[in-house]
Amino acid sequence: MAMIESSPLWKNRSFILYLVGQSISALGDDFYLIAFMWLAMEISGGRGIAVGGIFSIYMLNEVVFGFIAGPIADRINKKRLLIFVDVIRGLFVVILFMLVRRGMATITQLYVITFCFSLVSPFFHRTEFTIIPFILDAKVLLRGNGTLAGFRRLMQVIAPAIGGVVIALIGIESCFLIDSITFFISSVCIAGVAVKQVQQKKEVLTLEARYCHCCLCSLRREMSGLPGMVS
Repeated sequence: MAMIESSPLWKNRSFILYLVGQSISALGDDFYLIAFMWLAMEISGGRGIAVGGIFSIYMLNEVVFGFIAGPIADRINKKRLLIFVDVIRGLFVVILFMLVRRGMATITQLYVITFCFSLVSPFFHRTEFTIIPFILDAKVLLRGNGTLAGFRRLMQVIAPAIGGVVIALIGIESCFLIDSITFFISSVCIAGVAVKQVQQKKEVLTLEARYCHCCLCSLRREMSGLPGMVS
């Protein structure tokens, strides 16, 4: 405990704000996923092809717009981009909540909302970890990245159980409402983050290059453990 308290990582107010916001948002995302699958099965009458179509749209857009989002995210203010995307996604989920609440949701509307949601999500996913070098010092960068990833994994573990209880007690629409609120909480937390103003372009590139190198090394280690892959 003393080690945690003395660590520069836990003395960094901006990192703690960012960690809290992203952990809460991750919990809401998993609530959304559970409720969305449940809703899609109910509306479609249990047709798996409808659910598969929705997730195909999402994954396809994630791949296609991911290529566009990366270069754009590198050229604009990362903090403002994260806030903007969180607010937009929160509004999309509010719309879905209202449709479900009024009993007006259709499978076509789920397709449209999924398409719109997946247009903006890649911009957040390409930026959420690359902003870390501008929040933390280089000496705690890897530890901070690992902590953030660990908390997100933890939310993925506990969310299904909590989400199931929430749906059973107060209905599917409540999960959408909770998710929309978590997006807005995340945007507020990000707004409170102090991003380092690096003056020299060379230093910016050094921070991002160091982070990308760490990610590539991690990816190579994972791929080397897969059958048929040669390290």
